[in-house]
Amino acid sequence: MRERSTKLVGEFLVIVVGVLAALAVDDYRDVRADRTFEAHLLSGIRADLERDTVDAGAVIRAAQGRAAAADEILAMLGDPVAGRIQAMAWNLDQHLIAARELYAPGSVSQGVALLLLADQRRLDLSDASFSQAIASGRLDVIGNLELRSAIATHYFNARRYERADERVEAASQRLRDALGMVGLSLSDAVVGSEVVELVRGSPQAVAELKNAREFALRQAEWNTLFMQSAQAVLAELVAASER
Repeated sequence: MRERSTKLVGEFLVIVVGVLAALAVDDYRDVRADRTFEAHLLSGIRADLERDTVDAGAVIRAAQGRAAAADEILAMLGDPVAGRIQAMAWNLDQHLIAARELYAPGSVSQGVALLLLADQRRLDLSDASFSQAIASGRLDVIGNLELRSAIATHYFNARRYERADERVEAASQRLRDALGMVGLSLSDAVVGSEVVELVRGSPQAVAELKNAREFALRQAEWNTLFMQSAQAVLAELVAASER
């Protein structure tokens, strides 16, 4: 009887050890799979942020160009606020070069103004990797809590910037409509005196030029905040990968 009991206990222990070993193997595989997925996820987020940084830079330059273009026309109309963004002029070099290839020398100045007003870029958010992690419920696979929080906060704020860009587009469309009512199109290359005379007679066009300037400045500001946030998260990603 004692031998039989000892044998049963031995068999039971073998089963228990086998089950525990199997569970340990499964846990190891799960941990390894999580670490592999985490590395893939962070690599994807890093690539997305690098693209966003470049894209935001282009949006900022375009927004500054629109603000400067509207300001130039408003200055010719005698607007007392005009001229306060002249410090941004250095950002327009690449736009001016492109414009000179499109417009005759005699109409470059105002051709540039209208061309820049037509440059309605917006942030094309790259968030495929983050969205995949959210949809699968696996964002918590990122073991570094500070890094995970920084990534989530960045993309939460990015949604707000995207919605803000929609307001910029609405302001741009109102400007197009107002200019159209006085016979102007943003694709026109007309001399300054014609632009000023046509716009001067339309209080609505003047008002929409001011709105376009303000919204362009805001877009440049919030895309700068977005780009700084993306760069900060990128720095954390690099630091985390070096630990």
